[in-house]
Amino acid sequence: MPIEYVETKRMGTELIARVLHDVYGLTISKTPELMEGGTENAAWLVETDQGKLIAKIFSRGEGDTDWISDEAQLYLFLNENGVHVPEISKSIKENSIETVSFNGFDFPLMIMKYENLRMATPGIVTRQELELVAKQTAKMHQVLRDYPNLEVIRNRQKVDRTEAERRPIDVVVESKARSFNQEQLDKFRAIEDKMMNYLDSHPVVGILSETIIHADLSLEHTRFLPNGEVYFFDFADRKWGTIAEELGTFVETLYQWENISFEKWEELKTAFLDAYFDVNELTDVDKKAIEGRILIRAMGAIRYLAGLTKDNPNEGIDHWIRKGYELGDYLVDKLSSRDE
Repeated sequence: MPIEYVETKRMGTELIARVLHDVYGLTISKTPELMEGGTENAAWLVETDQGKLIAKIFSRGEGDTDWISDEAQLYLFLNENGVHVPEISKSIKENSIETVSFNGFDFPLMIMKYENLRMATPGIVTRQELELVAKQTAKMHQVLRDYPNLEVIRNRQKVDRTEAERRPIDVVVESKARSFNQEQLDKFRAIEDKMMNYLDSHPVVGILSETIIHADLSLEHTRFLPNGEVYFFDFADRKWGTIAEELGTFVETLYQWENISFEKWEELKTAFLDAYFDVNELTDVDKKAIEGRILIRAMGAIRYLAGLTKDNPNEGIDHWIRKGYELGDYLVDKLSSRDE
C-alpha cells in the first residue's frame, strides 16, 4: 500500500476523540495529534483526563485482533520481567484491544501510556548507549523463552512465501522505475547477484539458537526513557526465529538508515555484538550466521520498501534502497576477501 494512501492516517481527529470517549471513558482535553513515523500503522498523541496517551491504530494488513491482543499480553509479560515496553490501557469493557470503524472496515486499536522517549540515530548514538541496547536485547531474548503464549507465536506463519521469494531487484524495477535510471538498476542487479551467490555458497552449517524475536529491531524501535533506560516497542512482526536474524537485522539498519561510513558502521556493529555476547553468549555457528543474515535483511528491506511505495517514488525510501545495495556490495567483498 503506498505510504500516501495509508487509511489509518486518514482518520479524522473527531473520530479518534469520539472512540476514546465512548469506548475508553476518556475525556479529551486537546485535539488528537497524528504523530510522525510508521509506514502502515498510525499513532495519535492524545491528552486526556488520565494523562497523555498514544492511540495506535493498526492497518488491516498487520494481523487480526487476536494477534494484536497477544502483543498486548507480551508487553505485560515483558514489563513484569524488567524489560521496558509499552504499558497498555484497557477499555471500559476491560479489553486490551478495541476496534475503530472507518470506510466500512474495522481497524484494531491499542491505547498506550505516553512516554517522553529519546531516539538516538546511528550518527549520534554513543557507544555506552549502544551497549546498553545490546544488553537489554540479550535480556529480552532470554526472558521471552519463557513467554506463556509461546505456541501462539511459534505456530504463526506471517510471511507470504510467494512474495518473499521474489527477487528484490524485480520489485525495484517494477515499483521504482521512475526513481532509478537503467545504469543504476543494472548495478543493483549485479550487486544482488553477488549477494545471492555468496549466500548460496555459504550455507549455515549447524543448529542456530532461537527465541521469540522482535523481527524488526532497530534504533527506530528502541528508544531511551528520561532516566536513560532502554524502551522497546512495535512488536507487530514478532516471531519465533533465530537470534542471528535479530542481530543481523539490527546491525544492518545501522548503515541503511543514515549516511555513515563503513568504518563507523563496523565500529557500531562490533560494539553492539560484543555487548550482546557479554550477556547472552552464542555459539560460533550463531556468530558466523549473523553476517549472512545482514545480507538477507538488506534484500528483504529493499523488496518490502520498493513494494510499499509502488508507483509513488519516495526520496526517503530511495535512500534506503541505495544504502541496502551499498552495504551488500561492501559486505560480500569483505567476506569474500576474508575467505581467500
